[in-house]
Formats: sequence, C-alpha cells, structure tokens
Amino acid sequence: MISVIQPGSFTTVQDLGRVGYQNLGVPESGAMDQFALRCANVLAGNPENYAGLEVTLFGPELEFDQDRVIAITGADLGVKLDDESISLWSTIRVAAGQKLTFRGPTNNGIRCYVAFSGGLDGGAVIEVLGSRSTYVQGNLGGYDGRALQAGDILYLGDDFNVPVEDKYFREIPIYTDDSVLRVVLGPQDDRFTKQAIQTLVNNVYTTSVNSDRMGYRLEGEILEHLEKADVISDGNVFGVIQVPANGLPIILGADRGTTGGYAKIATVIAADRSKVAQMVPGGRVSFEIVSLDEALVERKKQEDILATLLSDPSEVQIFADNVEVEVLGPNDEKVTVPIGTETMLLDVSDGLNKNVVEVTFK
Repeated sequence: MISVIQPGSFTTVQDLGRVGYQNLGVPESGAMDQFALRCANVLAGNPENYAGLEVTLFGPELEFDQDRVIAITGADLGVKLDDESISLWSTIRVAAGQKLTFRGPTNNGIRCYVAFSGGLDGGAVIEVLGSRSTYVQGNLGGYDGRALQAGDILYLGDDFNVPVEDKYFREIPIYTDDSVLRVVLGPQDDRFTKQAIQTLVNNVYTTSVNSDRMGYRLEGEILEHLEKADVISDGNVFGVIQVPANGLPIILGADRGTTGGYAKIATVIAADRSKVAQMVPGGRVSFEIVSLDEALVERKKQEDILATLLSDPSEVQIFADNVEVEVLGPNDEKVTVPIGTETMLLDVSDGLNKNVVEVTFK
C-alpha cells in the first residue's frame, strides 16, 4: 500500500491504453510516453503493460508501507527517496516507511513514469474496458477517473517477478527543448498546397501553453489548405497532425478525440512518440519527412533496445592468457555483466599482488 501525501501538479494512473473501443467513441488514453512506461515496468519486474503513475512537471509525495521494487523513467523531475537522490532508468529497492518525493524538472522533459512491482491494482484503481488508464475528461478509469489527490491510497498487485539483479537502462533517451519530429506525410496531405508542405518542414514552431494530453497546439507559420479545412470525419491516431481553418497545426496525443473532421497533413512516426510526450510548452519543434520504410526501421531500433532490457544477463567466461578466471564480487558472489557492456574495470589479485585491469567483451 502507498499513501499519497501530496498529489503533485497532475499525477494520473496510466498503462498502455484502452485499446479497441475507439469505434464506440472511447479514447485510448494511456501513457503519453509509452516507451518510458514499458521500460519502467521491465526494470521493476513487471510485464510491460502494468499500470503505473504518469507524473507531470511537479510530482507527488508518496509513502510506502511495505518493501517494494520500483523504477522511474522519462524526464528527470528531481526524484528523491528520503531526501537522497536516486538514479532514473534503473531498478530501485524501497523499504517500508520510506518516502518518494519530486522537486520538479531539473532538465528537459515534463513527464516521468513510476512503475511499482505488481503494478497499481485494487481499491479505487480497477480495470475499465480492459485498462486502468485515466481519462480525466470522461471521468473514466484510473483512480476514480481523476488525477491523484492528497489522502488517496494506492494498492499494489502481487503478480510480479522481483529482479534478482538490479537492472539499468543504458541507452537513456535525451529530451531537448528543440524537438525534431520525423513524420510520414498524410493521410490527407493532398488537401494542402505544395507550399504548405514546404512551410511545415522549413520552419520552426513553438508549442503553445494551451497544450495537454489531448494535443499540442503549435504556433508559427500557417499551413494553407487547397480549399477548406474540413473533411469527412475519420479516425485519429497518436501523433497525427491536424490543421484546422486557422492553419496552425495540432499534434494529437493520448486523450485525443477518436475521430476528427480537420485535414491531417502528416503523422509523427511511432519512434518519436516519446519526443512528443516530453515537449515543453514554449519549446521549439521542427519536422522532417521520412518514408514509411524508414519509420518502420526506426521503430524496430527502439524495440531492439527494449529487447536487450527484457533479456536475462548472459553468463560469460573470462580468460587471461588462455586460463579461465573466476570473477567474484566483494562477498564472493558471482558478478553479473549487463547485456551490452563493452568494458569493465576489475580488481585482480593472485593472493600476493593486486592490479586493476580493463576487461573488453566481444
């Protein structure tokens, strides 16, 4: 059980979304930065889709009443455990009685994700239409359909595998105030002038303060339609860029409407979804057109990175002059070499002499 002492500016329960109900008018919702939440769950010993907390800008103060494994990914929002700074993108072991706090953004990015071993499950957090994600506008899912409030109690599930060895993520994403988003043209780029396409890719836009989980409004050069902005309403996906009559683009987010009647000039590729989720109001954004094949390649690269985190550490053998060497920790435990490690410094002793050597893994 976890007690919410302070709720933060906007902290909600999110998983990977309420998939399969857009035909009924129910938005997907879910984590804005799905990659970050998936990584947090793996680091905490959970399946990728377990519910955790999405923390925006200024985070909550949480008190644990039991030992748990957690992980925090996404933007650095100044997280501390009992006033001690802790590492993001790694396995964190929390003892009963400890408090987790957030001081606010210390770098770029606005959202971080907290995964708890077992996931958030029970009490006010129940599965609604296959998901525990919060859709605040519809008072649906999450914690009674709303953001967290002081005094709330979060319950944790029991179905998880505590990592035997602490895991950490090596290829941590870098969030910046100057985002370059790769896009695939369409689905209605033919509704715009050729100059509009050039305007989109040759100019820098500013993210409006009037942005939220539904979408990012952009300020800058207008995009000219061939005729009118309206089209027959069709489905919306995360990252699609719709352009209303005023010519200013809007990048749709997790809580977007299920359908829309404005022409859509392009769609942000899946691999850049995290960049969208972490854009800061007032930040700058530009666009780069890529092909569908290029978009799929970038998506696979991201999935391959996550796959290395899912894989168990491999047992390796170390040889010196063709003689196998046993490598032990300070308490004679076996040393685990994380996947992807290229070099490691070891203290080597033969009982008489001690040296520091660099081991290279090939």
